[in-house]
Amino acid sequence: MKTINYIKNEIDGGYIYPGKIKMGRSALGIIKELYHKNLSSLEGYIKSVRKMLNLKYKIPFFINDFYIFIYDKSYKDYETIFINYKEIRYIKKMNESICIHFHNDDVIMVNLSLNIYERLVMSISLIDKYKKSLL
Repeated sequence: MKTINYIKNEIDGGYIYPGKIKMGRSALGIIKELYHKNLSSLEGYIKSVRKMLNLKYKIPFFINDFYIFIYDKSYKDYETIFINYKEIRYIKKMNESICIHFHNDDVIMVNLSLNIYERLVMSISLIDKYKKSLL
């Protein structure tokens, strides 16, 4: 699997980091493509998680064991940054934001509170536990 720390939009489209690789579609389009490559869809996933786990807000995007994305704004917002939870080494609280340090030593500041980050981590754990119960 290709390492993805985060995906974000710039003026001319979506980019995957590290490496600032231009993908020719929006960041959300990249997420949807990753779902399709894993024989699923973003829309179906969101619908299922809402129904099966009663999660409604800021649902983490659990694509596979290598790509689990959290995001700082609404996932439909053009300025949203999709952060791959699996590549996070640690975070630091910085006022009302967090500073994310990745395994490859890249760092990004994200406008996400520590409380929301911790809730997202709990949601990831809940989704993972549910998926494992299906095996």
